[in-house]
Amino acid sequence: MFRVSEIFTSIQGEGNFSGTPAHFIRFQGCPVRCYFCDSKWTWLRNDGSAVSCEWEDILQAVTRLKRKFPNVGHIVLTGGEPLWENPDIGRLLAELCRSSDFTIQIETSGMVENASLIRFLDAESVIDPAGVRITVSPKAPQVGMDEYLPVSRQLLRAAHEVKFPVAEDIDVTTRIPAFMEEYADCFIAGGRRPLIYLQPVDFGDPAVNSGLNRLAVSTAVEKGWAVSVQAHKFFGVR
Repeated sequence: MFRVSEIFTSIQGEGNFSGTPAHFIRFQGCPVRCYFCDSKWTWLRNDGSAVSCEWEDILQAVTRLKRKFPNVGHIVLTGGEPLWENPDIGRLLAELCRSSDFTIQIETSGMVENASLIRFLDAESVIDPAGVRITVSPKAPQVGMDEYLPVSRQLLRAAHEVKFPVAEDIDVTTRIPAFMEEYADCFIAGGRRPLIYLQPVDFGDPAVNSGLNRLAVSTAVEKGWAVSVQAHKFFGVR
């Protein structure tokens, strides 16, 4: 059974698909629990507001949204952490791929090894051909941690984009350089390189946010990366 917090239609506000209309499937439960998280209500898997669903239930919900918004062609699996304690996520992906012409994006911290997803990726080879995109966003959930939490090398090798939250100076001075060195082999897997984004965290304080924005921009210019701004917050939507 999946635990689902909500299913809704909006725009993707982050990364390579920023501004793209999308159906969101937000899964309940996250073991990472970052101090800067903007969806803390999804942390507890057994939260009373979440609904238990089979993959067929999710598919039916997506079908209803497709009828209502026939021109929306993107689905985002997000959370929480969609790969945590969802052992049938590979089956859900396979059914979504079979039943529609959507592009499907999975947003994950990368730290959860999900055997169902790995089997699906290995068996179906759908990373690019079937429109499945993996966004890995490494996390340091506590203030001042020296490094990001370890991520799955297999997920990172399959990633379409890697999105680093920028919440402290240490992110760009220490954590990201250490991560790039540790996982250097994953960034050239199969002759392809994932897109790299820096995403300033929104703390709701204009002075703090302005400093993080400048830090992300200056680092992006230095490294040749891109900056991801949370466009949905700018537009005042989910």
